[in-house]
Amino acid sequence: MATSKSIAFIDIKKEKVIKKSVLSYIKKKAPDVVILNGHGSDNSVTGDGSKEILSVSDDLSIFEGKKIYVRSCDSGKLLGPALVKNGAVGFIGYQESFVFPFQPESIHDPITDDIAAICLLPSNQIAEALIKGASVREAHEKGIKVSQEKLEKLQTSSSYDSRFAPFLFWNMTNQVCYE
Repeated sequence: MATSKSIAFIDIKKEKVIKKSVLSYIKKKAPDVVILNGHGSDNSVTGDGSKEILSVSDDLSIFEGKKIYVRSCDSGKLLGPALVKNGAVGFIGYQESFVFPFQPESIHDPITDDIAAICLLPSNQIAEALIKGASVREAHEKGIKVSQEKLEKLQTSSSYDSRFAPFLFWNMTNQVCYE
């Protein structure tokens, strides 16, 4: 989507998702929006090989003036507030585990998985809203709204997908926004 809007971005993938690369890019390029997707804990986010890429013990001042979305478990407990305390415009993340169902054959490519999409597509709306220039609060609310709409459809459906509504509800209720 950023490409179609002629917005400059860098997509750091696989073995490049290490602390040195990620923090170096943020320092040098000073993006307005930072979106991280990985495993998390109360105080950190990990990348390739479960190596830490961002922690509350890092120099978080490089995030001053930035809008941040972290799709990872537990990052909304300590990391999110620490980023805002150190000057980030705002943070969206999850105070508990971010969960999504998936089909076993799609475990390495969840974007192509219709089951995983139940939770991933609403969360992707947050990133898209930030990329389009929404405020952190607006992006957070967009994610909640899309989740609520999807939940309504799932709850009134007798389809196979309706059994995944609890996952979506869990993510929605654990999504946090700090400004």
